[in-house]
Amino acid sequence: MKPEASSVNDKKNVESRVPPHVAFQDRSLVFKHSDSIWEPNKKRRYLPLPSFKKPYFTWRDERLSVRGGGGGRPRVVSPFKQGAWDSQTPRFTRDWRPEDGRVGSIALPLLADFWSFVDDPDLPKKNPWKATGANGWQVSITALSSPFPNFRAYSAGGFLGQNNIKTVNPAAQEFARGGWNPVTKRPTRWGDNTFYWIRIAFQKRISVATSGFLDLRDPHIAAKTNPGKDPRLGPYSIGPTTRIRFDSITEPPPSSLPNGTKIILEYRGADTGQGISGMTFLDPTVAGDAHIRIGNASSPNKWTYQYSDRLTEYVKDPNKLTDPNFLKKAYMQPNDFRRMNFRILFENNVNTNPPVVPALDTFALVYRLEG
Repeated sequence: MKPEASSVNDKKNVESRVPPHVAFQDRSLVFKHSDSIWEPNKKRRYLPLPSFKKPYFTWRDERLSVRGGGGGRPRVVSPFKQGAWDSQTPRFTRDWRPEDGRVGSIALPLLADFWSFVDDPDLPKKNPWKATGANGWQVSITALSSPFPNFRAYSAGGFLGQNNIKTVNPAAQEFARGGWNPVTKRPTRWGDNTFYWIRIAFQKRISVATSGFLDLRDPHIAAKTNPGKDPRLGPYSIGPTTRIRFDSITEPPPSSLPNGTKIILEYRGADTGQGISGMTFLDPTVAGDAHIRIGNASSPNKWTYQYSDRLTEYVKDPNKLTDPNFLKKAYMQPNDFRRMNFRILFENNVNTNPPVVPALDTFALVYRLEG
């Protein structure tokens, strides 16, 4: 949500939202026994859905600095510094929760949205037929004592009599509104504990290696480990007018990587930050949940983060972290930029068999203080 938001229900208050990823659209699903696949115990068969469009959706995409999981009581084990994602920690300075949860993208569940339109008996044109609904999706009721947890949320039509047919346009449903009970002729709840049977094949296409935060004033921790012995190791003096220039070196160079693979370097800046008890900013697990926003100051409207007051987005050019225009979005000025971390994205070539992966032997980040 935007830092000045006053309601979670107003779409104008949404700062960013990952758009839906279309897997397939306007495709016919043909049921053939020859296409069915046994599950590992060889007791049940599954039928494939239509082929997905490329590029494929990346689930648990650590590259996205987004938050979610609100509206419930999620506490999910995390590999990062805090040890768990917890949306219920009451740290906001206002009495409402403007964020849609505080669970990182890497821990959010996979949500599949299926749109099933009313059957047209004149389609397909070359072989028109009327759908009977005989090939239903196998489902299970997860609990008989309660309609919770809501494994599905849905909007559906219903047949309530010859002259009382309820239809729904799936593309026009912004929120789940439930369906219709054919016995009572009344609307149903918007969600229930019906669980759809589905098997999913995952493909590892992207890996992410993340560093901790470097203190640009003392990157070698010389104040602690080398006090006064070698001034070249720091600490360095960075004044209000000091400009920082960056460059990086990788081996092997990008031009020699296998075809179809990539290694991408990205950088992020932060202010000095206070951190939390017992932590060190160089710890790479700190960078994994540093983007979680925990506070909101009303004047001026700005967020505070897990370990710092200010935090930028990731960029491919580290010199952008000193650009005043870029820093405005993070309510920062060049003089506020004192810590940075980097991440390395490894993209495999999954179009070959077997897939080809890139390798990185050496990475060096160098910078110069000017003025």
